[in-house]
Amino acid sequence: MITACIVLLYLSYAIPVICLLMRGRSNIRPGPFWLGPIGLFSNIVLLMWTLFTLVMYSFPYQMPVAASNMNCRSSRTFLTN
Repeated sequence: MITACIVLLYLSYAIPVICLLMRGRSNIRPGPFWLGPIGLFSNIVLLMWTLFTLVMYSFPYQMPVAASNMNCRSSRTFLTN
């Protein structure tokens, strides 16, 4: 269950970034922490890292996989969204 909490936290970070990139960064008035092109790069890195964690945290904890030790995190994550 810990991995589900981690992945859902990463997804909560990724949702505003996706909305920002879909709307366009040029439509936002720059604030005091505006990073310019570095901000776009960091947004893309965040989305790639979120995708990576979605995949990696879906793997089972131990081998061989049985019904008792299977990681059901991926199905729970998409059911809660």
